[in-house]
Amino acid sequence: MKIHLFYSFCFVSLLCGLTHSYAANNSASTSASASTVTHTTSSTTLIHRPINCQSPKNTPEKIICQEPSTFALYEQMNTLYQQQVQASRQAKTIQMVYQNGLASIHNSCKNAACFESFFQEQINWLTLLDKQVERLQPWSGFYLRQARTNTNPAHIFILVLQNSQLYVSGHAQWQNNQQSPIQIGQLKGFSNINLATSFTMQQSKQCIVKFEQFNNSAISITEQKLPDGQASVCGGINVKFNGTYFKQ
Repeated sequence: MKIHLFYSFCFVSLLCGLTHSYAANNSASTSASASTVTHTTSSTTLIHRPINCQSPKNTPEKIICQEPSTFALYEQMNTLYQQQVQASRQAKTIQMVYQNGLASIHNSCKNAACFESFFQEQINWLTLLDKQVERLQPWSGFYLRQARTNTNPAHIFILVLQNSQLYVSGHAQWQNNQQSPIQIGQLKGFSNINLATSFTMQQSKQCIVKFEQFNNSAISITEQKLPDGQASVCGGINVKFNGTYFKQ
């Protein structure tokens, strides 16, 4: 990776020993909410695949194994992931999104309902993946924001779905100084795309984001004004996704 190795290895993760103060909640299937971010490597995917319920390795796996319906949903998700990552031209990005998601919920989910909600969300975008990814192929990938400071990194995943849809998942952070708490914002949702070089994604009533493509390796993200003229709040207080992002 070309931009700030500290971010590529650390991101905003419980594994990095950081203390977070979280942004305000937003809503819906395309929501902006607080979240922890974990770097996507197999070493940090703490929920092992496949899970052996006769000898679960940690508390999350024990929770998943306690309810047959939760474990069945997990198996459905994992099977679908294995099929898609082998068949799709977006395999690298699929793997990163999937593993990052598993790592991020390892400590955040405390009950079966939370895990089931996460598993269903993964199944939704895995089911809709476009295996051919022709016209919209340039969008697919993992992007890092060109850093203004080391305290405000951000990253975005984009996957191409069927019927000219995109799935977007991203995280940004803001920190006033090294002594202040870190605020985390999440950008996540589905969007239809009509133009090959730009699209707009609306998140509830508080956030409208415009994505523009410079070339096959860079995009810009701009938080738009809301219909009432107010500034959008996509990531929460002080957390912004604005900037230029480069495909890694």
